[in-house]
Amino acid sequence: MRMFKTMLLSFGIALLIVGCLLSACGLAAQGINDGEWHTISQTGQPSRPELFTWSAWRPNNGSVYPFHSFQALQQPASLPEFRMGRGKGFFFDFVFYQGRFVRDGVSHEFPAVGPGWGAAYHWVWALLAFAAGAACSLASQLGARRAASSHSDGSSRATRRAFPRFARRSQNPNRVI
Repeated sequence: MRMFKTMLLSFGIALLIVGCLLSACGLAAQGINDGEWHTISQTGQPSRPELFTWSAWRPNNGSVYPFHSFQALQQPASLPEFRMGRGKGFFFDFVFYQGRFVRDGVSHEFPAVGPGWGAAYHWVWALLAFAAGAACSLASQLGARRAASSHSDGSSRATRRAFPRFARRSQNPNRVI
């Protein structure tokens, strides 16, 4: 039972730490992983563009600018229009911008960066980690209190049965046997 309580407490502490890390990533607006950055730099698209829901094209007020790591020689100075794509994943949602500009009478699309661009972790995972960590820690403490109250003299029932002479001595240390 003691090992189970220790294991519960350890899992509880680990889950609380995971919850803190997930919350910190969410609050820091952790943007993107290296793999996704590399994919956009190489192709100009996120890894799964078919899963994105795209907004309509709208005029750029200057808040959206070209993705600097994609084709630096063909990069436009500004993007007059943009659209925003939202992709929903299991652990996080991803926001991607695509700009449109006209060069030599031909319309081109270019990856862009704007407000909220990148990955946003789902808060539900941090909350679940906190709740599970608190539940494990609480269960380990309740189990420890219950065990302490049932064996207030420090000896277990099995010890009293196996060694009755020592069990009596522990109950009254001044008694001479």
